[in-house]
Amino acid sequence: MMKKVISIEIGQDRTRICEVDYRKKNPKVYNYITFTTPPDVIEDGYIRDKRAFAAALRENLDSANIKNSNVVFTISSTKIANREAVIPLVKENRIQEVVMASANDYFPIDVNEYNITYLELERINTEEEKKIRLLVLAAPSSLIKTYYELADMLKLNIMAIDYVGNSSFQLLKGLQTEDVHLMIQMNDQITIINLLEKNCLLLQRTLPYGTDTVAQAVMQNKVFGVETYNEAMELLAGEQIINSQFTTAEENYSTFTAASEEYSNKLMWENGKEDVTSALKLLTSNLNRVIDYFTTKHPGKRIAKVDITGDGALINNIVSLIQNEIGIETSELTTFSNISFIKQAERIGVYQNQYISCIGAAINPLDFAPKEFLLKETNEKSMMFPLVMLGVSIAGAFTIFLSSFLLYRQSVAEHTRLDEKIIEIKDIEEIYNNYTKSKTELSNLELIDGKTANESEHMLEFLAELEGKTPKGCTVESLQLAGNEISMQVSASNKTLAAKYIESIKTCDRATTVTCSGYTRSSGSKDTDKVTFTVICTLGQEEAKDESTANQ
Repeated sequence: MMKKVISIEIGQDRTRICEVDYRKKNPKVYNYITFTTPPDVIEDGYIRDKRAFAAALRENLDSANIKNSNVVFTISSTKIANREAVIPLVKENRIQEVVMASANDYFPIDVNEYNITYLELERINTEEEKKIRLLVLAAPSSLIKTYYELADMLKLNIMAIDYVGNSSFQLLKGLQTEDVHLMIQMNDQITIINLLEKNCLLLQRTLPYGTDTVAQAVMQNKVFGVETYNEAMELLAGEQIINSQFTTAEENYSTFTAASEEYSNKLMWENGKEDVTSALKLLTSNLNRVIDYFTTKHPGKRIAKVDITGDGALINNIVSLIQNEIGIETSELTTFSNISFIKQAERIGVYQNQYISCIGAAINPLDFAPKEFLLKETNEKSMMFPLVMLGVSIAGAFTIFLSSFLLYRQSVAEHTRLDEKIIEIKDIEEIYNNYTKSKTELSNLELIDGKTANESEHMLEFLAELEGKTPKGCTVESLQLAGNEISMQVSASNKTLAAKYIESIKTCDRATTVTCSGYTRSSGSKDTDKVTFTVICTLGQEEAKDESTANQ
């Protein structure tokens, strides 16, 4: 009989729980609940106040009449690092050995303080290629330990601890998409981007922002009158707060009489919508960046469709915004054909996509376990042998002699087994040396490629973007380029337009520093004086600027 577990995802704002079949491709969901996570309990995946959360979890489990004591946790944390790796085609029982041998190359960390595991993405065994694609993950032991401590407080038996990236993949791959399908799972704190073809994961990226970013923008704008995350999400689901594209409120309501009360109210509302919509700019820009990277890496593949799921799929009009920004057909994904809710668990108004991570974690979880737990299990097993020996010694001299003889034979067999094991894994050193050599050659090629790069190559991109942002009334009189520095002589019909022009340059993707000099003003009224000035702009790497913006 298939075992059932309770699968738990503890979010910053909400905690979700499912009672679901364990390790089944098409699981059934028997019960599910969502409750508000107590404040200051979770910090980037860490359970900081275990007693407060244990009390809330026990209360909600009892209220839902969930008695199961077997539990799977799925963790969302920026502290869990992941890297895609390619290793030679080896037997399944040797993959972990190869991964651990190269762990320091994958992650610049002290691997002794981390739990390392992997997800097999693709196994290639042809005449041309023999390799395995892996997603290697590293989680701090201190992070995993907090979940074992919580389970111990509640007398729960941990079956596995998973990572949300794997959890979502395990459920989404069951959809068996024929074409390349881009799945955007927008959770409260993070957004997971999966690119799948059939049941194969081609690319996965995690972005450090989700629905909480949009909800915070709603809560901070007084025009909407909401104060909590849940109220903000209800408003975003019910009202069309998100615009279909990134525009300005003045453009949408320029036809109203400027002095009218109707114009003022509409403009305040539209300004609020514009602020909330702008909170999604980082998501759409990084989404485009992931798509560009995928297209470069897989030139023969084309993304056929985009689906948005998770909490983000409930936001009204977000599908239109994303589709307009990336130019690919987009829709929301709220139900899944490969899972079923039993009759007692069906409730009106609940979307399956809110429980993607919980359900997926029970299908085929990774298993992060703290070293203390593994050591305890090993010690318990190792204690059995001395106890048996003690009983044998009491039986008498003959029994002692017999047991000693058996122990000697066992030691010889173990010694032989270990010698065979050493011979069997001897080629790991050769595999590692080949990998190190290939990595060095790749680094040299990347260094040569970097030496040939020049920011002036992106001049046309920069000028095209700047042209689209140049306010009416501003004219570039002359332009000079020296290395990665551009000097422009600009004239504007007034000082306000001059200031707007300078600000527009600063928003350009590749503009890192912008300075203004040579300011002159022709005679005229205060508001209409023609202004002539010089702008000096330094171009830099777009990636560096984006990272800086994201950190802010």
